Amino acid sequence: MLKEEKISYKFPAELIKDLYLLQQGLIVYGASEIAYSDVKDAIRIVNTFGFHLAKLDVRQTVTITR
Repeated sequence: MLKEEKISYKFPAELIKDLYLLQQGLIVYGASEIAYSDVKDAIRIVNTFGFHLAKLDVRQTVTITR
């Protein structure tokens, strides 16, 4: 059974808060082009879809499958 880690996001608003923090940090650092393009797009996508369309990537290590 999967357990929720403290580092995971339970709600989209938590991720959006961190994305805004990242955006502000990039602006201060001088990377405003990334802040206003890629990060802004990520914020828009999470605002629009939340976690409903998030891709789940499940992998196993080779030692488990042998």
